[in-house]
Amino acid sequence: MQIFDYESSAKLNDLKIVLTRAEAEDLAAYLGAMLQRPHLSAVHLTEVTDGRLQREVCFELAQSA
Repeated sequence: MQIFDYESSAKLNDLKIVLTRAEAEDLAAYLGAMLQRPHLSAVHLTEVTDGRLQREVCFELAQSA
């Protein structure tokens, strides 16, 4: 597992994500879809307010060696 800041690529050692039940259900569905569809390599959970990106987390499958 690699954790890093999306914009700066700075590595992070730890991270806490707090999700609502609905967000957790969405994430589970998105990850399930990514695993079932080989052409999907990443999923994003995004929060937009008034047309502006507020928060985003991206989950990406590592490329097999």
